Amino acid sequence: MRHFFFTALTAITLCAGSAMAGGTAQEVVNDNRENTVTNTFGNCVRTKWQSADDICAPKQPAPAPVVQAPPPPPAPVISQDERTVYFNFDDASLTAEASTKLDALSAEVAASKGIVSASVVGYADKIGNSDYNVKLSQRRATAVKQYLDTKLSIPTSVAAVEGLGAVTSTTQCDGMKRAEKINCLAGDRRVEVQFKYQQ
Repeated sequence: MRHFFFTALTAITLCAGSAMAGGTAQEVVNDNRENTVTNTFGNCVRTKWQSADDICAPKQPAPAPVVQAPPPPPAPVISQDERTVYFNFDDASLTAEASTKLDALSAEVAASKGIVSASVVGYADKIGNSDYNVKLSQRRATAVKQYLDTKLSIPTSVAAVEGLGAVTSTTQCDGMKRAEKINCLAGDRRVEVQFKYQQ
């Protein structure tokens, strides 16, 4: 029995020595049949740990996938019509239609999460004194600004108000009688809300 144990041990040792002498990356103990020798727990009998190509080296966990941050959501596209309200002739009070439109606009802005400030710009038509029309434009812009301030969390300090009077008319109503001209110039009696988006 001693002779058999000594012979087996010698064979195992010789195989281990030859594996190391051959310079293999495995450096595990093989028997005389070139089978890897394992202990009762199924672990390789080895002389030392080696590189990753060692057949008995511990399995390395797969690298965690690289999670890239999602791109920022695109800026909401709010059309000019959606952010423009109109006023009656020589009036700076919000109509029911204008209030309803501003409510819808406020809901859209609140849901976007990408708008950081607003600029409110008022306009008037060509009829009347220029200085008066500038002041009328200012009152209209202020009315819209104050209404939006009750609906949005945008600080009032960043919502600029500018009155442009009749200098940017979008209509062609020359040669008409007064009543007809007032109706024709309805598109100039407006306030536009312009937004600054998150970069």
